[in-house]
Formats: sequence, structure tokens, C-alpha cells
Amino acid sequence: MSLKQDAPVRLLLLGDSIRRSYQPAVTDAGSVGNAFDVVGMPLDINCGDTCRTLRLVESLDTQLKPTCIHWNNGLHDVKRCVESGLCLVPLEEYQQNIRRLLETFQNICGDHVIWCRTTPVIESRHNNGRAYTRLNQDINLYNAAADAIMHKAGVFIHDLHKVLKEQVDENICGDGVHLTDAGIRLAAESVVKHVQHYQPTSHGSSVTVANK
Repeated sequence: MSLKQDAPVRLLLLGDSIRRSYQPAVTDAGSVGNAFDVVGMPLDINCGDTCRTLRLVESLDTQLKPTCIHWNNGLHDVKRCVESGLCLVPLEEYQQNIRRLLETFQNICGDHVIWCRTTPVIESRHNNGRAYTRLNQDINLYNAAADAIMHKAGVFIHDLHKVLKEQVDENICGDGVHLTDAGIRLAAESVVKHVQHYQPTSHGSSVTVANK
């Protein structure tokens, strides 16, 4: 079963400021040839960590009626407090939240869920006098945990982490987290490609398309 159908795909993009940065370009690309319609999340809403996303989903506008959801959480969950040494959302809680969100999204649009892996940071730029840090080892750990959940559920995985990591200095800006113009273009192109070519897989298997 393919997402390519007579009516345009109604695409819901969920995520933090990384999603907010590439969403306009994805929206523009979708309008070309009536390929798909981006129906949200509004640009002024940062979904933040998994706890915030769970709250936002509870009040999600039912009129959006997405037929495909492209979704990420992670960069806010892994924020590690310098004083306590703890991540904002502990790994076990993150896993529980991811499972709850996935169940909700599958109830909305069935197999048409695309999980987007959390993007890398440049620690030397980002972890400089802040009250919290972000570490790539934590990002890798949380990505692996989400990967395991998605593989078990047969959810398609978009490896945006690998896409941006290959030329990370060009794709990540001076704050070590957010995307440069080049990074935004690359991310948007990758999202569009995955949405256009995605086909649901049978339960219990999943596909990761990386570096495209």
C-alpha cells in the first residue's frame, strides 16, 4: 500500500525547532504538482520533549485529519542538567512516551507513520556555559531506544541524523544544534523524498533509508 493516491497526502509534521526550520520548504515542495498538503503542526508551536508532545496531541485539532505523520522527539528529552547530571526526560520515561505517542499516531493514520531520528549536535559549540548540555552519546542512546520500538512495530525510520552528520559543520549552525540554510535545504529535501516514496511495511519489520 503506497501513500501515492488520487487525493494528496495530508502530512502532519511533528517535532521541535528542527522541524519548524524545514517545514516551510517541505510545504512549498508538497504544493508542486499537488504531491501532498502539509496540515500542521503550526510553525509557532515547538513540540519540545515527549512529555510536551503528549500534551499537545491530546488537544490536536481533529479537523487536520492527516493521512501521514512524520515525527521526531529527542533533542529536548536529552537535555542534561549540568547541576544534577540528569536528562530532562529519563530514557525509560522517553521509551514509554514514544510508545504512547506511536499508538496514538497509528490510531490516527494506521501504518502511515514515519519516525525521524534525532539529529546530531556539535558539542564544542553548544555546551559552553549553559545550564544544560546535549551530548551525542545521549542522542545515540535515545535514537537506539526509539529505533528498537519502531523496528518492533514495523514503523518506517527516516535517518535524518545520518543525513546531517555527514557534513555536520556545514549543516549545523553556530549554536551547535539548529540548522544552517544548507542544513535546512538538505533536511527538507530528505523529508520530501521519504514522504513521496514511503510505503508501509508488514508488521514486525521496518525500513531505514539513510543518507538520501
